[in-house]
Amino acid sequence: MFAQNDPATIREMTIPRLDAIFYGVATSFVFARYKVSQSLKFALFLGAFIGIVVLLGYQHQCEFADSLISFYRVGFVFLPFCFSLMLPFLASIEHLPSRCAFLARPVTNLSLWSYSVYLSHIPILWFVYAIFAGAREHPFIDLLSKIVGRAVCLCVSKLVYTNFEARFMSLRPGERRSPTVSIH
Repeated sequence: MFAQNDPATIREMTIPRLDAIFYGVATSFVFARYKVSQSLKFALFLGAFIGIVVLLGYQHQCEFADSLISFYRVGFVFLPFCFSLMLPFLASIEHLPSRCAFLARPVTNLSLWSYSVYLSHIPILWFVYAIFAGAREHPFIDLLSKIVGRAVCLCVSKLVYTNFEARFMSLRPGERRSPTVSIH
């Protein structure tokens, strides 16, 4: 399964993935250490949202393989950075509007399982794609393989979270809170 994937590509993918983890940790640290105003959180959210829209618009314009490769090199670094800037504002919303209340549980579960999703998604997707193999040439089968891969990934991630992560996290000592500094 992994032999068909170029090791150089996998190495190129690792550094931006480590960057993505760094962005999340750094954002979490800054927002835990410094008290940031709601207006600044919203401004960062809006700027990051605009950045994502611009980047996805750029992807749409990529017609050639070289341009698309450049997009992925930039996108793998830029998209996680933008999403990390969006999260503090989203986390500060205390009550969802009633029409969105049904999203609370799936979003909570997905955020709890996110590390397991991060660890398992590539091997699971490659495995499912290998099972579907040549049938993926048909657009419907390709879409079906992606849906099946993501569903399997979510199921595996839930099992890993429930049976491993949650148990290990329950053994951690309580968090110490450091003093915060206000930023407006």
